[in-house]
This record gives sequence, C-alpha cells and structure tokens, in this order.
Amino acid sequence: MAVSVGDIITAKKDGDFEVIEKLPASKFRVRFVVTGYTTVAQYTKVSRGEVRDYLKPSKFGVGYLGEMAGKTNKSLTSYKTWHNMLIRCYYKPYQKRFPTYLGCSVCDEWLNFSNFHEWFEVNYEQGLVLDKDIIKEGNKVYCPKYCKFVTVEENCLKATESSRKSYEVKSPTGDKLIIDNVSKFCRELGVSQGTFSMMLNGDRNIAWGWTLIRKLED
Repeated sequence: MAVSVGDIITAKKDGDFEVIEKLPASKFRVRFVVTGYTTVAQYTKVSRGEVRDYLKPSKFGVGYLGEMAGKTNKSLTSYKTWHNMLIRCYYKPYQKRFPTYLGCSVCDEWLNFSNFHEWFEVNYEQGLVLDKDIIKEGNKVYCPKYCKFVTVEENCLKATESSRKSYEVKSPTGDKLIIDNVSKFCRELGVSQGTFSMMLNGDRNIAWGWTLIRKLED
C-alpha cells in the first residue's frame, strides 16, 4: 500500500500508529497513538504494519523494554534481574508458591526496562542480589528509593532476623502463646512460613485459624 504523512496504520501487534515524517532512504518516522512511542522504520515495514511499539506492556501485562528495545537479550544480567522482579510481583503461580510476595509491586519508573537498566549499571556489583526491604523494613514496592544490591549472606541474615522476632498469637482453639522463632514454629506446625508471616506482618487477618495478638518489642 502507498504510505503518506498523516496516514493512520494499524500495526499487526501493537495498535494504531501515525506516519508523521518522510525521511531519506525510503524511511518514515511514525508515532503510536496510545503510548506516543516514536520510531523510524523502512517503507515496507510501515506499509505492512510491521512496526513495534516498545512502550506497550509486553511482560506480565505491565513491563516494557523502552529505549533498550533492540539492545536487549535475555542473557543480560540487568534483564534477568528485571524479569525476575516482575515475576515476583506479577506472576500469580510464583506468588502462590511464595505468598510473601503477594501485594508487592514495581514502581512505574522501573516498569520501563530502560530505566531499570540505567539504575542497575550504576549500582550493581557482580554476585550481589536485589533487595527491597533492608532500607525500609516491610517495604513492598521495588523502586530506586528503597532498593539496593546486597550479598546473599546479607539477604539471608535479614530473613533469619525476621523469622526470630517474637509474637503473641492466638491458636484456632483460642489458646495464647509466644512465638520466638517463626521458622521453627512453622516447620513443627507443618505450614507455609510465607503465609504465616503475612498474618504476622498484617497482610492478612488469619492463617489456618491462627491470629496475631501483638508483636513483642525487641
């Protein structure tokens, strides 16, 4: 089909785009109607609707590549870290297995992989892992303000410290008791520590009939 400036063309995958400028070498500059993403493509791709909108969410319905489109591959450490972060927050089968991630989210800035990649390049050191709640205990939002890279040992220590806090709880039969080691208690009870911890942290009201009375001071 013939292509002219001002045409609105429907892309095969990403919705309508407008042809906004004709360029040399049979190229056109186009802009997607919904996201405003602008790119340059050859005449043949434009006429066939084979242009991609890299601001349209394509990862778990929320994440997109942004300016890193065409420069990204799945072997990049920054991409794998970003992708795993999205899995923890938006992939329901993962959250069913690890319910402590229920209610977690990624800030708008980091839904764009290009923005996350820039932060990653400045802050990452080989062998470290991304943590969201050492800076702010109980934080559930992955964002530049509260995230940092830590050693695996630091990450495990944080989880261990959390499991050893003391809580007064009520059993399904109404008995009151003190839990000094959540990990040990959950193992002996035969229940998921993640789900039980959500109750202790106030993210759910009850877990298998157990309820929180109060968190004891350190």
